[in-house]
Amino acid sequence: MGRIEKNKKLIIERANRKMLGEAEMDCPKASKDLELNTKNRDSAIKAEHIKYGPLNVDEPGDYWKDLSEHWDTTEEAAKKSLCVLVLRLIYLLEWMMYAW
Repeated sequence: MGRIEKNKKLIIERANRKMLGEAEMDCPKASKDLELNTKNRDSAIKAEHIKYGPLNVDEPGDYWKDLSEHWDTTEEAAKKSLCVLVLRLIYLLEWMMYAW
């Protein structure tokens, strides 16, 4: 089972638990604590190994060009390399549109 299939499965399982009234999984502390979230985000932006996404996705500047050079790929391929959280959000939204 690939990464995308696993993410779809996790999203569906979580939605099913919620619909059945089962307890939600605990969210990470950073999702509830703005100060911790900001500290983590700022650290990720500065870390050379993380390559945090563009600050403004509507005006990414040279972000995709620089990232494609770093990974020795094309800009188009780099734009398709989304993190697991973005993929989960995309599939959750697609699932919600389909389910309702």
